[in-house]
Amino acid sequence: MAAIITEKFRKNNAKAIYDEIQSDSQVYYVGLGKNDPWVDDGNSLLYDVPVGSSYQATDVQLNLIAMKKVLKNEVQFVIPRVDFSVGKAYKVWDPGDSNCWYATGALLPAYAVVSGHLYLCVEKGSSAGNTSVTPDPAVDVIGTRTSGLQEDNYRWVRVQSNVNITTGSPVSPLFSSKWYPIFKPTPGTTTATNGKIIRIAVLNTNSAGYTTTNSVVIHGDGNAGLTATATASGTGSPLTSITFDYTSGNNANYTFANILDSSIAGTHTVKAQTRVIVAPKGGFGADNLAVFPTWFLGFPCTFNGTGLSDESDSQGWFINGEGSLTDYRQISLIRNPTFTRATPGNHITTLSRATYSGVTPVAGGFIVNGTTGARVYVDYVNTAGLKVYYHFSYSSYSLTCEELTAGTYTAYQPDGTTSIGSITISNIVAPEYSKGSGDVIFYENRAPIVRNSAQAEDIKVVIQF
Repeated sequence: MAAIITEKFRKNNAKAIYDEIQSDSQVYYVGLGKNDPWVDDGNSLLYDVPVGSSYQATDVQLNLIAMKKVLKNEVQFVIPRVDFSVGKAYKVWDPGDSNCWYATGALLPAYAVVSGHLYLCVEKGSSAGNTSVTPDPAVDVIGTRTSGLQEDNYRWVRVQSNVNITTGSPVSPLFSSKWYPIFKPTPGTTTATNGKIIRIAVLNTNSAGYTTTNSVVIHGDGNAGLTATATASGTGSPLTSITFDYTSGNNANYTFANILDSSIAGTHTVKAQTRVIVAPKGGFGADNLAVFPTWFLGFPCTFNGTGLSDESDSQGWFINGEGSLTDYRQISLIRNPTFTRATPGNHITTLSRATYSGVTPVAGGFIVNGTTGARVYVDYVNTAGLKVYYHFSYSSYSLTCEELTAGTYTAYQPDGTTSIGSITISNIVAPEYSKGSGDVIFYENRAPIVRNSAQAEDIKVVIQF
């Protein structure tokens, strides 16, 4: 028994999360974490393999060194970016063929980006191969079918302009070398192709017994009287094409149609498989979310905090100071975390901090409870203020880990075995983030990303549903 998850199901899942963010019913935060090394940072085979377990999710939460809220006006649907290139071959859009959105060998998907504008290939002549003509955004109108095939036998329709992509303000933060944002439609929008049949496809080449015929019947829910011409390679031969007058006044008000096979002359010993391609509801460009493979949802986030110099800094406590560990190895998306203050900002502190005396701990080293063996990882040391910032997690040490309490401990070098000496901890302040809270929706383990105090982190989390 065959079964499949439909495109609509995937799109609805992406839309459900988008809608809950827009309505503020759920909140999402991008997290950066794990500034302690893997077993071997230089060998990706020794990184923790994400398996989606609750144990790993908890470890992601404990590893956090920075969090920032995803702003609802920046979350967008995206599709993989495909640039138009002369000399390449493209598929043609077909609502009955979901593979038209994917490359097959050298054959590229049925859409392409030209100067930030999005085009959809809606027709190809039988002799179409590699492209030789670039669509012209200066003359192409959104949703309008050009009057004829280009010299290379392609027909493109411009479906989205480059406004808020490469021009205007704001420019989408999700437009990149990999992704192209798809904007929500304006309700009630229609374009010139609304209700029109675009082309009639002959899907198989092995039909037999067909003869060229005029006045082929088109059945559908549109205006009556639209007919087509079926062309065969000879009498009693394969059906090669079906054409019609696109400009006919009867080519209107269609949402579906089919060809009446019996209206084509001949004794059909092998039936031709045909498909009447109707423009999407509203016409091309009216609702690109409904047409394109928008089961990708993008969550952009920029970390540009001024660091720990000001502990009330609204930009958050991103580690930036001298002697701190600024690299990270995990990127995560967390839904509905909880906080230790009633009105948290967009940037959230995730590190515990305490006042210390005795020896000075070292960033990258440890503070260890000599009785229980529990240890925390030192992220940053403010020697002027005698403050130490730290976190604890499971995966980093495979040892007992717990929050510090006021008392005396032993500080260790980053190797975990060389003692620095005795350190006394007091005035412990919990981070804004309630450790272990929220649902980890996504996480990625990767090679260390090394940063410096002048660097902003532009993070783009894209989830495919």
